Amino acid sequence: MKIIIRHGALWASLLSLVLIFILSTTRANADPAPLSPPELVRLEAGIRPDDAREEVRIRFLITLDEHGKIEGLEILEGHSPDYDARAQEALERSEFRPARRGDEPIASRFEFLFVFPEIETEAEALDARDETARSESSQDEEAERDAGPESRRADGRENGNFESNARSGNEDAELSSSSAESHDGEDGAHASDEDAFDEEEDDAHVPRFGARGRRDGLKEQRERSVEAVDVVDVRAAHQRTADLGEVITRTEAVTVRREGGLGSPERIGLGGFEGQQVRLFLDGVPLGYTGFAYGLSNIPIAMIERADIYRGVVPIRYGTDAIGGAIDLVSPPIASEPRLNLSYQTGSFGTHRLSAGGSYRHEKTGFITRANVFFDHADNDYKVEADVWDSSGRSITRDVVLFNAGYRAYGALVDVGVIDKPYAKLFLLRGYTTYHHRGIGHNATMSLPVGEADYAQRGHGATLRYENDFLNEQLSLSIVGGYNNHNVRFVDLANCFYDWFGNCQDERILRGEIFNGGSDLTIQEHRGYARVNVGYRLNDKHAFTLSLAPTTRARDAHNAVASTNTALSGTSSMTNFIGGIDYTFTLADRFENSVFGKLYTLFVAADEWSPAGESRRLERQMVTGGFGDSLRFDLHEAVYLKASYEWATRLPGGFEIFGDGALIAPNLYLRPERSHNGNLSLTGRIERERFGSLRGEIAFFARRIDDVIWQSLGRFDFTFQNVATGRALGATLSLNYRTKREIFGLRGNTTYQDYRSISKGGGFERTYGDRMPNRPYFTANLEGELSARNFIAGGDRLSLISGFRYVHEYFLAFESFGASTGKLMVPSQFVLNAAINYSVPRNGRVLSATIEAQNLNDANVYDFFGIQRPGRAIYAKFTLDI
Repeated sequence: MKIIIRHGALWASLLSLVLIFILSTTRANADPAPLSPPELVRLEAGIRPDDAREEVRIRFLITLDEHGKIEGLEILEGHSPDYDARAQEALERSEFRPARRGDEPIASRFEFLFVFPEIETEAEALDARDETARSESSQDEEAERDAGPESRRADGRENGNFESNARSGNEDAELSSSSAESHDGEDGAHASDEDAFDEEEDDAHVPRFGARGRRDGLKEQRERSVEAVDVVDVRAAHQRTADLGEVITRTEAVTVRREGGLGSPERIGLGGFEGQQVRLFLDGVPLGYTGFAYGLSNIPIAMIERADIYRGVVPIRYGTDAIGGAIDLVSPPIASEPRLNLSYQTGSFGTHRLSAGGSYRHEKTGFITRANVFFDHADNDYKVEADVWDSSGRSITRDVVLFNAGYRAYGALVDVGVIDKPYAKLFLLRGYTTYHHRGIGHNATMSLPVGEADYAQRGHGATLRYENDFLNEQLSLSIVGGYNNHNVRFVDLANCFYDWFGNCQDERILRGEIFNGGSDLTIQEHRGYARVNVGYRLNDKHAFTLSLAPTTRARDAHNAVASTNTALSGTSSMTNFIGGIDYTFTLADRFENSVFGKLYTLFVAADEWSPAGESRRLERQMVTGGFGDSLRFDLHEAVYLKASYEWATRLPGGFEIFGDGALIAPNLYLRPERSHNGNLSLTGRIERERFGSLRGEIAFFARRIDDVIWQSLGRFDFTFQNVATGRALGATLSLNYRTKREIFGLRGNTTYQDYRSISKGGGFERTYGDRMPNRPYFTANLEGELSARNFIAGGDRLSLISGFRYVHEYFLAFESFGASTGKLMVPSQFVLNAAINYSVPRNGRVLSATIEAQNLNDANVYDFFGIQRPGRAIYAKFTLDI
């Protein structure tokens, strides 16, 4: 009976297959397989032959073979021989997917409108000359090649489908000088209904299609992804005197707090978190492995094209353990034509900043190279309020000029590699060396002057990156590896008691202004970093990503003053491993969801010193996990919603555990922070011909953090400790408006966060309900810009810029500690800034000059533990781009 059933099932299956074959054949004869139009995979940049700024349109009739190769290019509507030739060259280097009849690729013919959009801003003028202007798909590829993992989609989806219904007008035109657009429709936005998908049999039965183009700017495309990311275009800031930290501070929910002037230590805050809770990257590589371990504010701004700011959930491709978000600083793509940029800035407090950079790309071989050098110097001799003794021995408060607070830094970075070859989309070696030196002008709270102590860091190393796609671009591979040698020297050997005027008042019995007995500490660290990302795109809806990221550091510290600072001496090591897997589901480009899991491990080994000066070897290991989910839903073409959640872990950082050799003491017993992170945002955009464009976003965030790692203040230094459990609720609001041609622009944002202790044990019960101290909870920024074109010479631009930043007062310690009156507070701060910029393009060169006043109202500004920052300052900056 079983045999009969089995054979019956087999015959039934065969009969079903025959019937399906007959029915499908009959249907095919009656109804031919549907035609699918060709697709634009990559649009090569179109380089203008001159410095003209008006829009130029050239219509082509393109013939593709069944492999997607261009067989014929006919100009239907030309502009001029030079522009026609440039557009034709760009199309011949572009990539297309062939049309299909069913699943079979076929030859096709279609009309294509190639557009050099009108150039309205100086950033667009630079783009036109640099050949960095691209369609959405080309922008994505260039960002992937030159910016690393931060912009590669896990699913590898291509853009620029001719069937797209998206706009192809000039939004975000500063990112593109050429684009694929549709047939003439209203405002050039859509093809006509007849042309949108008009199939007609041409000669030799080659179907001819109408075309609908699509080109969103990279900024818009990145921000519309499932990731909670803000894209800050910093190219316009290249001509401003504000450093990278100041530029990023103008973004909602971001704070950059410093312990003084240029070159001083800083802490980055993002959505309720700060410091090591927010991770920093340069081209996808952790900042500590790039030679800029002392902060992003010291990176020459000309090196950076944009900053991708991730609020809350950080994509697993970064291989990081951030719980507060991340900031990735992205270098500009290397243009096909040689580039050179120079900038010099000078101004108050003995400030001099010089940077230069250049790049070269050989199209035929794919060879690329780039170099950047910089030099910074600042005396930081600004006025601060200090308590001094008068002639009668009374303590009075008066203005004094800081001394021993100078800063000097220099460095160089060189990139060499190949791009766009069959064996590698990107193969890039970067070598670097940097040096940073600063005087320590006061103690941790600026209550005592320090006359001789200084601190220096030196770093050099290299990173190697490789990226490529396999299996018809279904499988992607990205590998990054690097080595960094990081050296620290801290010297505190003064024999004098200095007053605030730089005078030696008396000799010390023991050397040292910060540590009794003095210090001559040398720290050498060998750091290794690696990350492997593997992405597999099953189809347009399903994609998977696997990330593996080990890091290691070995540290050897030696103090030449044997009687002190034994806690900072000895050998130590730390090894991290962070792994993750992500699944992304996309539905009709309107809905996207990403679910992921992470694994965190940390191994620490160090010499631990007892108060008696005896050491023992300490080893600790921590293993934990996490998970999360992110989604995006388009409510409308111009409105989208994002939501995300993550149960996250943040492992203690190297200087939190081992100290920095100067003002941060070690703590070998730190535990990881654990956090529930939730984020919700709504973003919309309005564009009207006469009104201009308005973009707005409102975002909410919620955090619950266990074992908060807190920077606690001692008498002479800081120590990181696990102190409490915290809960943060907050919201941000941002608006950005600009008129057509950007004659006037207004941008602003505000952030409110309610970050409180909810500890019920561990000695912090009395702080329950208190705000977490020494963190701003309400900030606001507003900046306006008025511009005039053709002011003196044709094509020039004069801009007047003014704005303010407001920070509400906040406590330096828990509200429940101390007396009811006289609590230490950082007062409310209102700081005005103003600038005037003039730029003129000539023969492929752009020269600009800027004069800027920072802290125009000369307010007393405090960021960290009451340390006063510079008052009114005037700076001038000159830049030349060739």
